[in-house]
Amino acid sequence: FIIDTNQSATYTHFELGRHDGDTSGVFGRVIALRKQLKEWKNLLAEKEDSIIHYNMPLDAKAVIRDSIFLSAARQHKVLLHIHGGKFMTGEIPSVFRMIINTLFKWFPTVVVLGNSEEERLHKMFGISSVVLPNCVDLSSASSCEKQCNQTSPLTIGYIGRITSDKGFGEMVESLAKMRNDGVDFLFRVAGAEDDSSNYLDELKTALGKQFEYCGVVGGNTKDEFLKSLDIFLLPSYYEGLPMSLIESMAFGAVPVVSAVGSIPTLVVNDVNGILINPKSVQSITDSLSRLDSNREKLEKLSASARSSIFSTFDPVQYVDCINGLYSRL
Repeated sequence: FIIDTNQSATYTHFELGRHDGDTSGVFGRVIALRKQLKEWKNLLAEKEDSIIHYNMPLDAKAVIRDSIFLSAARQHKVLLHIHGGKFMTGEIPSVFRMIINTLFKWFPTVVVLGNSEEERLHKMFGISSVVLPNCVDLSSASSCEKQCNQTSPLTIGYIGRITSDKGFGEMVESLAKMRNDGVDFLFRVAGAEDDSSNYLDELKTALGKQFEYCGVVGGNTKDEFLKSLDIFLLPSYYEGLPMSLIESMAFGAVPVVSAVGSIPTLVVNDVNGILINPKSVQSITDSLSRLDSNREKLEKLSASARSSIFSTFDPVQYVDCINGLYSRL
């Protein structure tokens, strides 16, 4: 988003990590990272006067990988942009705390997604960070006219990585219970499945024709997927402020999401969505059932969800803030 929107900067996009559909395995990923590290160092040498806008989550894998890449950039001006991660809510082992503390000493200009994350980093590491919620392209959503589903089975959806920490175990159990209780709905999922999980097969078995896997989506296909949703379901164990949440709300999907990370700074319970307890099957089931039986409530939450995004996420203001941070480096 920022690359396409910020006309005041020229970006070179360097991507790390796995791509959707990557089946190379651990050894293949190590080989790929070694190659990327060499390319990274060459890029740093080529653009030695450039500012680096480095995005990373705070979790074990990212801290190990990104500390290696960031160590090569110590002579550069770096804006460290933290996007959630397990360490933003969970315990941080001492070795990881030491590495993170070193990164913050190297690169003191830090951006986080919400006030809870800013408070967390200040408490844990004594640093001051800038709060800047994610922003997305709202052009497609702005032209979408959401019609509330008054009578048809609800379409519940999820978009993102298919992993246990997104609450997929709880989703399978909750939705299977609703189906067995005779509740009619369609559960649509888009994204890549983690190597170690088998949730897609579990959903097919548990839900039958009430489940649809849409693969990895993007562009117009992603817009159409989001348009189709009545409810966006994310019972995640930890988050920052997910782009998928912002995008789905912009299209009028009612968020049923865990009250973790910076999510409660956007979703106000029973005002523009429903906040649920992490790792609670009952919380998911109760919330979905309530919306299914009360379509007037669904309509009000949908309109409020959509309105809250367009009134809060101003791309111009976001870009201005980013450029202001660049100028201070």
